[in-house]
Amino acid sequence: MAQYKGADDELRYEGNYYALPYMMNIYCIFYNKTMFDKVGVPYPSDDMTWEEYADLCEKMTFGEGAEKVYGGFFNTTSTALTNMAICNGKNEFITDDYSYLKPYYELFLDMHKKGIVMDYSTIKTNSLVFTQCFYKQQIATFYQGTWSIGYIVQQAKTKGLDFEWGIAASPHSSDGGAPGDVIGQVHPICINSKSKLLDEAFDYLSFVCATEEGAQVVADTGCIP
Repeated sequence: MAQYKGADDELRYEGNYYALPYMMNIYCIFYNKTMFDKVGVPYPSDDMTWEEYADLCEKMTFGEGAEKVYGGFFNTTSTALTNMAICNGKNEFITDDYSYLKPYYELFLDMHKKGIVMDYSTIKTNSLVFTQCFYKQQIATFYQGTWSIGYIVQQAKTKGLDFEWGIAASPHSSDGGAPGDVIGQVHPICINSKSKLLDEAFDYLSFVCATEEGAQVVADTGCIP
């Protein structure tokens, strides 16, 4: 179990393993390199605060109406905002006091008011997805997990992309945060106890989760084993 470097501890309950980790994801910034080159703005840094990311989004917002390009894009779930607040390791999402969220709400709402990230109503009304907007070059950057790599790679293989793209580290909190602070998660595989092919299922699980060859298969899909 040492190869998992402690990630397997998240999958134990009362001393028993209920799954094995096969993939990990961390949040980061995806960006359109071609668009940044065209505008003449430096690429996102691996050492940005959220305030600096907001400034970057403002620089990368241009155009009007249907031709407008937004500097950034956040999902309509609460995850993006809460990630901002807890990635410094000082705050916890399960708590009795959520006052620590206030400055992040203010920053988040300010970005929407300035129109430098695609607004909630536009995303919801049009059922927009971050990848769709990225492929159409309606956004210069978006904040999402590394699982998005697989989507972009598949798009490039099947339909092509008209631009080069890159990834930068997630922005970090200016309140005690540091480069490398990031929210991540482990994705597990488990076996249904009612399976009629328990041995075969375990062989598959062992291949994907515990061999270099299996890790390469996972990596080939654009995911991080």
